[in-house]
Amino acid sequence: MTAGIPTGWREEERTDLRAGPWRFYRAVDPSFAESVSEQNIVVRDGERVSGPEGISALLADLGAFERPPGTPEEVARLAEQVGHFVVEATSRSSGRVRLHADRPPALRKDGGDLVLEAAYDRDGAPWPVTVTAGPSGPARVQRG
Repeated sequence: MTAGIPTGWREEERTDLRAGPWRFYRAVDPSFAESVSEQNIVVRDGERVSGPEGISALLADLGAFERPPGTPEEVARLAEQVGHFVVEATSRSSGRVRLHADRPPALRKDGGDLVLEAAYDRDGAPWPVTVTAGPSGPARVQRG
């Protein structure tokens, strides 16, 4: 059983997003018959990591503050990794992390901060999120 995955839940790892000790999962509770109960889970060195502090730790471990991803593919991969921290399932939308096809993510430096703008696919509709993070302190997440 993977750390952070609730007992009895089925895990789906996004192996394409692995980065050193970082692992990215979607966990689904198979006992729900009428709807789906799911959550995104990020694990680092076998321990669950979450929230703005987790985003900042990921960016620091990836060296993104010193060497931000530059190609569209690298920025998209980072946006999907960060999406596992910010995309949550609701009664109306899946928690699956997918970038919206019509709005590619963008990454820029603003002083010492990194600013990631991404739109996630929420059942066909774009759901914009802006994450601002610096080398110290937790990231700031603006949804919608």
